[in-house]
Amino acid sequence: MTFKPDHAEPYFEYCDFIIEDLPIQSVRDPPEALKSFIETAKIQTRHLLNNPRIPMPQYVGSNAQFLSIPLLNFALLGQGNSCQVTLEPAILNLEGDLYLGEIYRETVKLKKQYKGKVYYKLGMEGKSSPDVEVELTTQGKSLRHSHEGVITGEIRSEDDEISIEVAVKSRVCGEQLVYFYIEIADGAPITF
Repeated sequence: MTFKPDHAEPYFEYCDFIIEDLPIQSVRDPPEALKSFIETAKIQTRHLLNNPRIPMPQYVGSNAQFLSIPLLNFALLGQGNSCQVTLEPAILNLEGDLYLGEIYRETVKLKKQYKGKVYYKLGMEGKSSPDVEVELTTQGKSLRHSHEGVITGEIRSEDDEISIEVAVKSRVCGEQLVYFYIEIADGAPITF
């Protein structure tokens, strides 16, 4: 049995463990309920042999010579975990001699902390001046050329991280701020 959740939410499922082609004589110390089930089935089988128009209930896919024994009934409870990711570095600080009209590039890594896919949406939350041009690219997608200014994508199960390239160009002097957000499906959002 496997449990593979799609989202971070509780799951409640049920299943029966059925053993086919196993005569009741091979079960050591069968419980009374199982003995009663077998006796009822024998009576139904005799009645079926005498009247072939009455169908005997069977399990889907049962192809057994002997009556199938519903041995165990499971109540399966599970919880999908939230997607845990980190961003390194969390703050980009361009320092030193920066010149007007020049493009400066930095890279941040979005890293997942578990196995499985991570779905994300990446966008710009705001900037301190309209004279600051910013471009984000990741996984071959550009924020400037994206639909509604949002990049959507995923970190695949076999990958541990993705690179996000940030390019900044300013036409004004002074300190400038740009804010980005990343929405993580089934996880906490990140800003940088």
